Amino acid sequence: MTSPPDNPKDFPADQRDTDSISAIIDLFKRDVDRTLLQSRLPMSVDERLVDLRRSQSLVREFDSARTTQPRPMTDLPHMLRLLALHRIDFIVVDGIAAIAHGSARFTFDLDIVYSRDPDNIARLVAALAPLSPRLRGAPEGLPFRLDARTIASGLNFTLSTDAGPIDLLGEVTGGGGYTQLAPHSQTASVFGTTCRVVSLDKLIMLKRAAGRPSDLIAIAELELLRDGA
Repeated sequence: MTSPPDNPKDFPADQRDTDSISAIIDLFKRDVDRTLLQSRLPMSVDERLVDLRRSQSLVREFDSARTTQPRPMTDLPHMLRLLALHRIDFIVVDGIAAIAHGSARFTFDLDIVYSRDPDNIARLVAALAPLSPRLRGAPEGLPFRLDARTIASGLNFTLSTDAGPIDLLGEVTGGGGYTQLAPHSQTASVFGTTCRVVSLDKLIMLKRAAGRPSDLIAIAELELLRDGA
């Protein structure tokens, strides 16, 4: 399979290079297993996510056999139920959104765009507090407290919790914040929890706008799903 550029500088950033990006994505489409994608199109969102859980279990078993520190994975059913229970206004984006739309790719964490409304921030803090949220990848012992003031003063937070990693995004490149993104989302049942998921067309736009070389293959797959694989 062809690999994306190793250096982020190799990814065309100028609007004039849009055609070049599309040409690269078209090349990646040749390597996508269309039969696999077509088999996923009739599935419900929950059926697709059950497949993800099976894959996560296999990876966890593999990690346990080769290392004493398996990679962290989000307990998606628990995390989503918790957010819904606290009436958080959020939209699922990135990897889980891609899987919800039929992607066969793998992800370990949950990415959400959250409303910056003060009441919503307060509910978000209350929801995550029992999970001991801490900055992911930060040096051990670095002082950090996830409270309303911290979130209001910041924007995007990559967190580790007792239920696995979660990324809290106040804004996303190409999509803005919750208010701007909400019209480009739809409700779906994700592990039995009804929540908003970014639309397939908008997800493709977000990944293109992010300009990450690692997203090229994902964009190719998503565009095939959009076109019926």
